Amino acid sequence: MISAPSVNAFLESFDGARPGAAGGKRAVGKAVREYCGAVRSYLRDHRREIGAGQGLNERHSDFMDQLVRRLFALAEEAYFSGSGDPPSALCVLAVGGYARREMSIYSDMDLLFLHGGEITPHVASVTEAIQHWLWDAALSVGCATRTIEQTIELAAIDPTVRTGLLETRFLVGSGALFQVFSEVGQEELFSAPDRFIADQLETMRARHAHYGDSLYLLQPNLKEGAGGLRDYHVAYWAMQATQAHARGRENFLYLGLLTDTELHEYTRALDFLWQARNELHLIAGRKGDQMSFELQERIARSLGYEEAGRELPVEQFMGDYYRHARAVSSYSSLVIEQCYSRVHREPASEPPREVEDGFRIARDRLEIPHARHLREDPLRLLRVFAVAQDNEVALTRKAGRMVRETVSLIDDDFRTRPEAAELFLRILSSERWVMRSLMAMNEMGVLAAFLPEWEHIVCRWQHVMYHTYTVDVHSIFLVEELRRLWRGKYEEEQPELTELVRENEDLPVLYLGCLLHDIGKGLGGDHSNRGADRARSCVERLGLDPDRIERVVFLVRQHLLMSHLAQRRDLSDPKLILEFARIVGDRENLRKLYLITFADIRASSAAAWTDWKGRLLRELFERTSELLEAGADDPSAAIEIIERRAESRREAAGAEMRDGGVDDEQIQNYCDDMPRRYFTAHSPREISRHARVVLEFNRDRISATAVRELPGGSSEFILCARDIHGLYSKVAGVLTAYNLNILGSHVYSTRTGLALEIYRLTTPRGGDAERRLAWSAMVDSLDQVLTERLDVAALLRRRGRPVGLDVAPRRQPASVSVSNEESDFYTIVDVTANDRLGLLHDLTRVIADHGFEIYISKAATIMDQVADTFYLKDDKGRKLREPDAIERLCASLRDAANREEVGRGG
Repeated sequence: MISAPSVNAFLESFDGARPGAAGGKRAVGKAVREYCGAVRSYLRDHRREIGAGQGLNERHSDFMDQLVRRLFALAEEAYFSGSGDPPSALCVLAVGGYARREMSIYSDMDLLFLHGGEITPHVASVTEAIQHWLWDAALSVGCATRTIEQTIELAAIDPTVRTGLLETRFLVGSGALFQVFSEVGQEELFSAPDRFIADQLETMRARHAHYGDSLYLLQPNLKEGAGGLRDYHVAYWAMQATQAHARGRENFLYLGLLTDTELHEYTRALDFLWQARNELHLIAGRKGDQMSFELQERIARSLGYEEAGRELPVEQFMGDYYRHARAVSSYSSLVIEQCYSRVHREPASEPPREVEDGFRIARDRLEIPHARHLREDPLRLLRVFAVAQDNEVALTRKAGRMVRETVSLIDDDFRTRPEAAELFLRILSSERWVMRSLMAMNEMGVLAAFLPEWEHIVCRWQHVMYHTYTVDVHSIFLVEELRRLWRGKYEEEQPELTELVRENEDLPVLYLGCLLHDIGKGLGGDHSNRGADRARSCVERLGLDPDRIERVVFLVRQHLLMSHLAQRRDLSDPKLILEFARIVGDRENLRKLYLITFADIRASSAAAWTDWKGRLLRELFERTSELLEAGADDPSAAIEIIERRAESRREAAGAEMRDGGVDDEQIQNYCDDMPRRYFTAHSPREISRHARVVLEFNRDRISATAVRELPGGSSEFILCARDIHGLYSKVAGVLTAYNLNILGSHVYSTRTGLALEIYRLTTPRGGDAERRLAWSAMVDSLDQVLTERLDVAALLRRRGRPVGLDVAPRRQPASVSVSNEESDFYTIVDVTANDRLGLLHDLTRVIADHGFEIYISKAATIMDQVADTFYLKDDKGRKLREPDAIERLCASLRDAANREEVGRGG
């Protein structure tokens, strides 16, 4: 076994490692580098024995203490060997995390050189020598040399320096000087501890807002985020500001701030965060606190997590992280609140007032008189949230503690009591504070205790970049998104949805669908169907009537369907609309599904909802709603509606073109030239725009194009060119090279041998002039590709990947599926893969190489994943029927999707 490093052994191992000897200073620097390397190697190799969290931090701090003391002695020895000047009052203090003995393996080392007056030759020589030796060892060292007065003056205006004064630790030098410093600092700067704590709370709120304002972020910051180590530091500072001589976390117990159980959970949680932080440092080879997806997987493996059932190691690790971060957040807040209340002198206020069932409100917080109050009637574990909600106040931290300590009173008998269900539905039905109540119930364990089906998703991590929060928090945020919609927050941009939610007569059913929509996650298989079964048992226990039960179960089972159809299927296909109408059954289910789909996308992440998705969902909703009014079980009625729509659009488009100066013969020829489905897929105004482009084209031109930029960051690109095999692949490659993502497209072959291709694209970045140049350059490159003066693969390689795009946390194998049942006229191919530059070009070229034609494509790109859908026919205009040909196509598409290099094989 490697023994613990000794600084003396390293210094003595070098000849001339005395500062006064020739080359002695360099020898000391070399010895320090060797020592620090040995320390890190020792800590890395023995972290399991000494404890990878707090144990490692303390041992690391102790090793650095030995080093600083030895260097101080050497620096003084060097000074006295060459000078007869007397020594000055000087001491070296550890500051910050180093002072708290929380020095993770690559943490900064913060030192304060405190001296008694002027910077004498002794002070200058010793401080400079120590700093240079530490810097030479490539340590990240923060050093300051100040007097007591200078330090206090700076601390008065710099909160970081002020908190540092609370936790300085003497290392070496003048103990008398340190004693004076400690007494003066406390007296000068912490005479108003209530103001100090209030400032720290404000700083903490700002820090949380900066780092995402939730401890349930999927890529959290271990130190600065909510529930991170800095929350603990604020609690520690609050205790020290109110109790000058309090040192050590055990004082949380001795000062009556936490109970034995709470302190034990707090300590375990902190140790877990320190373990994760040390592993993060070791893996990265440097300090850092942001846990990215990739690092999370490596930390989980390093900490010994193994696959258990359906849970991946990283899922287990992150679940533990959220539970511990929640404990750190809760207990830190509890300590801070109590410290503040002990020193804050509030002006005379009204005495606590009783509001309902013995609960009281004091200083805008709901109080529980004593824990016995809850034990006397366990229903109060739900009623306390309903009462707080009615009065729009939060529970005090002490009230929250009482709830957590008595949550075990919620048993099977409690869950089946009608009064309990009534209280829970009262919370869901309220016009205010619904999300806050649910979040508080979740934090305190009440939600999982009352709804056992919910417990499985508490702190459940989702290894996908497009989700921002854990499953439980995401589900509650669905409710909040609908609440915002109901309150009119989105009225300007979503007037139809706002009206729908306000007309909804049973919001609790909708909210239950939101809460339970993902409770099947982590159980394997299709989480929607598994979740539907669990949702049924849950709402049956709540005593809902059969119709409401079925509506909740429907929402859970089908919560992904509407988004899937809108983003990946042809909404002009009457068969699709008819089948969807049959599934939803009635307009009430359709409205609720539309609303929950909106909420699910909005609650996933800030980037998930786009105007394009909103338009597709609205189109699907309107077409299905129209069909349900006519009778969803009547196929002939559905066909008749589609036919009427196509004819009316054709007539309206003719009028639009006529108003634009197109003569009747041209209108007739254009309409006769286009397939029937064209008039069901596009509005009259769109048809008129397409016609202008087609009529501009002549045989002397390579192509005719038009661009229309739309609100919400998308654009319509219209192309008319000679109908050649593989045209779509060439266009896709050029668009990709210019970073124009294809959101959807329709391809039509006219009877006169032309191709009309309509693309919905992302709009280029930049101002008006930059965008005009981008469109012009793209069209020029497209013409060069169509005339074979430019190779698409070469263009892709030359353009490269745009800077700043997110990269997938880990590569997942691509999946390809083929359906001949969903459409009467096309074979539908779905490809899901990791996004990369050139992917769409590679996929469409494969389709062309296999001799098939693309008529419709749709793309749903969410962060790191892309889902491409293609509607295909063979070279004879028929669906793909030969099994071997389909299998060869699928294999080639999988190979293309799994490639990592841009344009490989092109």
